[in-house]
Amino acid sequence: MRKIVLTSFPRSGHHLLVDRLRAYFGDELVYRDPYVDLDLEGATLLKSHDFVLDDDPRDENRILLLRDDGLAAIQSWFDFDVKHAGLVDSAKSWKTFHTVKSSFYRRWRDKWVPESWTRSERHLSSANPVFFYEELVRFPIATTYSAVRFILQERPQFDRLFDALRSVSRDESRDGHFFETHTLRDTSTFRHQ
Repeated sequence: MRKIVLTSFPRSGHHLLVDRLRAYFGDELVYRDPYVDLDLEGATLLKSHDFVLDDDPRDENRILLLRDDGLAAIQSWFDFDVKHAGLVDSAKSWKTFHTVKSSFYRRWRDKWVPESWTRSERHLSSANPVFFYEELVRFPIATTYSAVRFILQERPQFDRLFDALRSVSRDESRDGHFFETHTLRDTSTFRHQ
């Protein structure tokens, strides 16, 4: 399996897609996060948020993830840092966080998404797929199929794909029905405005 770099703006569905790919490929997929893992040897899927904006967008072995709404990603990032990194949950903290991360979002998007690029153009180049978080949530079959096909460079096995999706993107409720575990964020209801 060739090495793929999964470049995403933080809180744009990176681990959602990774979980789906892991469920599909099993042990064939060796995922490494260079922000955590010291040993990247043998990796077939690498994480990148391109925090220092030095990744090469012309890399033909790259999948890009982003959100239509940068504010939704930034709000989610703030919530994550409050919960996991000890960030103070206050209006003042949010204002500073929002200012810094919005600046980064604009620079990140300017680099990865050309000004002339429209939503109907789904590729950075002729080969690299671009997925929006909103599509990962609303269209799990289509987006996962496209990602697996890009990695394999051939059609995925549908039974294997459905089994993978069933195992990671849905939880069984008490009454036996299934529901999506990821939802879209309503930015207008955020506690700090």
